[in-house]
Amino acid sequence: MQRHVTDFANTLYNQEPEIPRAIIVIDGKHIEVPRNSNFRVMRQSFCGFKHYFLLKPIMLVAPNGYILDVHGPYSSDSRNNDANILRDQLRDDIGGLRA
Repeated sequence: MQRHVTDFANTLYNQEPEIPRAIIVIDGKHIEVPRNSNFRVMRQSFCGFKHYFLLKPIMLVAPNGYILDVHGPYSSDSRNNDANILRDQLRDDIGGLRA
């Protein structure tokens, strides 16, 4: 982790910059998918905000851009916003995320 935490991120996000800590950015990325002939899949992949059919993987990234892990993909319906996905991941401890 020391190779992937930049000095800027360490100063900005670490309350004690002299003690190195892991800093991870968690974000969802939208990937466009073609329209599906299955109505259920089509409905779950439609994003009302973007007005397109999307899947959403959640990426755990180090401050320098190094991809640590990818979770998902999740459907883009209204029930799968970033907050709900993160809450579910922490509750179920997917991939040992809390550790």
